[in-house]
Amino acid sequence: MPLRARHRDSITRLRLLAGVALAAWAGGAPGLAGEFNAMGDGSESTNADLLDDSTAGCENCVLDAPPHEWDAPYFDLDWSLALRGAYVRDADGEHYEALAVPSVTLTHRAMRGGYDVSTSAELAKSSLDTYRLAALRAAAGGDYRLDALTSISGNLDLSLTQDSPGAPGIANNIAAAPIVGSAEAGVAVTRAFGFFDVGLRGRASRTVYGPTTLVDATVVDNSAQNNWTVGTGLRLGYAVTPILTAFVDGSVDYQFYDLPSPLYLEKLDAADYAIRAGLGAKWNSVLEAEGSIGLGLRRFAAPGFGEAVSTLYDAKLTFRPDETVALGGTFSTAIGAPGPSSGGLARIEYAAAADASYQLNTWLKLRASVGWRHALLVGTTTTETGYNAGTGLDYLLNEFATLTADYTYRWAETTPNPGEEEHRVTLGVTFSKPPRD
Repeated sequence: MPLRARHRDSITRLRLLAGVALAAWAGGAPGLAGEFNAMGDGSESTNADLLDDSTAGCENCVLDAPPHEWDAPYFDLDWSLALRGAYVRDADGEHYEALAVPSVTLTHRAMRGGYDVSTSAELAKSSLDTYRLAALRAAAGGDYRLDALTSISGNLDLSLTQDSPGAPGIANNIAAAPIVGSAEAGVAVTRAFGFFDVGLRGRASRTVYGPTTLVDATVVDNSAQNNWTVGTGLRLGYAVTPILTAFVDGSVDYQFYDLPSPLYLEKLDAADYAIRAGLGAKWNSVLEAEGSIGLGLRRFAAPGFGEAVSTLYDAKLTFRPDETVALGGTFSTAIGAPGPSSGGLARIEYAAAADASYQLNTWLKLRASVGWRHALLVGTTTTETGYNAGTGLDYLLNEFATLTADYTYRWAETTPNPGEEEHRVTLGVTFSKPPRD
């Protein structure tokens, strides 16, 4: 056979062998396709999104979360500046108050979650006193979906607040209420197991009380109320129906103080235990409700203080039958620190609130709210009771500015002192970033 013919025959045989080998590999490929993906990271992870071809999309992304566009700003910026003028009649008589309330929020959303950072302040100036920083707040929060069944979230909240000296519930002999600083961080992980879902959470907080200045210029030190709190909680839910979920929730917190109480000469350190059982319901975006009942126990570290027990009632409701109407309500029970100048070992407080809004047309929105609270100070016969009611409206001038008008009534009583009330009429304008198209 000529040399050229032998060369062509060798090439033909090599091509045939390569074709057979390729066919044999392809025949076994279905069994290997689930174990190897050239786009994977080689770690043999069970997370499908790590092994999927990038052209197939993300299987565990948050629903309705669009991908971040390459030319879009990394953050969505929202800002507002509210300027308010108020006529006030309270325990200090009739006076006027001016307020400036700026706020800024940065938000970033991704396919699997996102995070946001916000800051706000409330600056007040009354005709009876100097400038006062009524509130300064900062918050950060985020969430991330690890896979189709697991998600994680976290938050950090910082605040400085100071009550007005003439406000209901503030004693008449107080010239300057204490500045209260607080910081709280929390993290939560949730995991679904068929009809069950489990949520594990943890938190830590710090609360600091500044001094109280009395009308006779006496300064009262509240540092004995400064405290730390650490705790954890576990929630187990079961989907009874696609709308209705039954759950059990338990938590353990420990609160410890910097200094002994000047009244009791011992620290008010205590452990809080709480267990609740309840039902939750969610029907699209129209209705969301939850109610629970349980038992709370506050056990003091000092043996002479004993313990405080309370039944826990908690409920919340959000109802939006259409785009113009929104109704909401809450009822809660809390056991915690007694607060400055209270004389108690602990505070057991019940609170209820409700609010409603109605978008009358594109430029006018009506609002109303009511609230109630009642607190028992453990170790004393003192009780605190208060309620409030208000109504208001928002009138849209243009896409940048909204006129606001509000009337608020507040009443508070700390036994054995008589109750005090406050009437407040507020007018103002809010400038804000126009909504995106």
